[in-house]
Amino acid sequence: MKSLRTTPQVSEWGFPGWLMPINDLVEKYWDEYDLGDIPQTAWDAVTINGEILGVPVVGNSFLMIYRADLFEKHGIKVPETYEEVIAAAKKLKAGESSIDVPFTINLHAAWAWEMEFFQMLGAFDGKFLNDDYTPAFNGPEGVKALEMMVKVAKEAMGPEGLSYSIDDTEIGLQTGRLAFANTWASRAVKMNDPEYSDFVDELKFAPAPAGYPGGKVAASAWNDFYCIPKNIDGDRELIFQVMMEALDLESQTKAVEYGIPTRMKSMESDMVGAYMPAAMEGIARGAGAYPLTPATPLVRTALQEYLPTIMNGTMSAQEVLDKAAASYTAEAKANGYL
Repeated sequence: MKSLRTTPQVSEWGFPGWLMPINDLVEKYWDEYDLGDIPQTAWDAVTINGEILGVPVVGNSFLMIYRADLFEKHGIKVPETYEEVIAAAKKLKAGESSIDVPFTINLHAAWAWEMEFFQMLGAFDGKFLNDDYTPAFNGPEGVKALEMMVKVAKEAMGPEGLSYSIDDTEIGLQTGRLAFANTWASRAVKMNDPEYSDFVDELKFAPAPAGYPGGKVAASAWNDFYCIPKNIDGDRELIFQVMMEALDLESQTKAVEYGIPTRMKSMESDMVGAYMPAAMEGIARGAGAYPLTPATPLVRTALQEYLPTIMNGTMSAQEVLDKAAASYTAEAKANGYL
């Protein structure tokens, strides 16, 4: 049994045939384990060519965490777009001495640039690939997305903010050195916990910012799954039953204290965190999940190689994305996708 995150690893491991289809077991135990309580979108995220390759266990997305006291002090309205984020960050940078960095998204590593680009691309109504697997990410939507990321990095974050990892962002919010951030919903769990946070009452939650007024928010939809390797020697049905016992309603109801379970009935618990509405809006109004195609891993690799080079200042957003598109196209042709 293996836990993995969708959809990148589902594409990477599913299309080569490394994961065992479990359609028959899902159908057999559907009623007994109330698997209909898990949204169809979560099942879709682990289904390739009609084959169900895992059981959805955990959900995640992105949201904005902010210091309400600082926003009130400086007369800042909770930002709804990234232009408003930049304006708020500038105001805080100029007038709030208690912070080191006003705002962050995660740009400390190549994989982080690619992930943030996927979200920002969705917020500008773009997509990775066309239906024929030709690159779409270097179109006008992609250029807008990358230019906005650069603007956020330079005007809202600065050099120190660029170095912030996900852990740094979480700690920065909890210690008051960071005023607000767009980050993983799973990192919101401990924001109101006095054991970890110095600003239990001040830290609040809002949906991720949008690319433009009224548009999609810059948040992606994620799930973790339990999957069975294709080459397993054990009793696959017994393994599936063990997975089901770990996914029962009692376990998932307890899990709402720590994250986003996949069972909808677990959300009826009075232990659901204050961050949950903003996180769920990210799933509903965001970029969604990575496309389930065999070419998706090639897109991600090409973007990870080229996106960070935008900060060198030697190429435009269009030039960076065109280089990534050329690299992807060469690999896609070599693998027979084009």
